[in-house]
Amino acid sequence: MLDVKNVSCVTCAPVVKRAIGRVAGVTSVTVAEKADGTAIATVVYDDAKVRPEALAQASTDAGYPARVRAN
Repeated sequence: MLDVKNVSCVTCAPVVKRAIGRVAGVTSVTVAEKADGTAIATVVYDDAKVRPEALAQASTDAGYPARVRAN
């Protein structure tokens, strides 16, 4: 899971989903928006092909800073 910032409009979550979904090895992405302008992205991916940090970087590069969520 990723914590994502700046998710404050109707088009933000789909942009985050698309950016992460384009990373090789990603199977699925869901983005749950929160009322405070943040979101939680849940990503199913092949860990032999991609690292969680690369998923966070894909969101960050799209303009939505993300970090791997600590459990």
